[in-house]
Amino acid sequence: MIGEGRMLKNSSKRVCLIVAALSLLQYGVISAAHRSPQETVREYFSKDLEGARLSAETYKAWIAPLITWKDEPGWDTVFVTKKVYISKTKQIESSRVAIEVRYENVGIISGGGGWDADFLEIRFTEVVEFILVRQGVEWRIQGPVFYPHVSPTRLAKDLELFMMSQNEKADGRLQKLKNILKRLKEL
Repeated sequence: MIGEGRMLKNSSKRVCLIVAALSLLQYGVISAAHRSPQETVREYFSKDLEGARLSAETYKAWIAPLITWKDEPGWDTVFVTKKVYISKTKQIESSRVAIEVRYENVGIISGGGGWDADFLEIRFTEVVEFILVRQGVEWRIQGPVFYPHVSPTRLAKDLELFMMSQNEKADGRLQKLKNILKRLKEL
């Protein structure tokens, strides 16, 4: 009987450890530490497409854990990106990797910041070579720092929210924004 009680106690401890590990996995605590260089880059460009580099809150929460630099400038240019994919990976050293990423861009929003900007529809492929370094058990992007790349769908949602907050008396500006929104939805 004494042995059975000890087994039950050990089983309870195992169950608690398993539940704790599953909780940590669910919240990304364990999985982030074991991300491959490719997974790190995919996470970075996925969050970038969602607009995570456009606000301080989302930058700190989603981008900062993936990179080595502290801050980025306040961007007044955003690339509108339809598709992103890894095209090549090269081991430089045991703790350094280069990953080539291709961005299929469909336009550029540029101007005075916010939505007081112009939209240029232009299709081009951009090739960016990310350099990653191992820091402990994590892979982090060392560079480059370059313009945000946001999906047309995300930009259209942000623009719709911005337009709802605007005063109807700003007719010229609202019409310009409606035209940009229409073009983004067509991409």
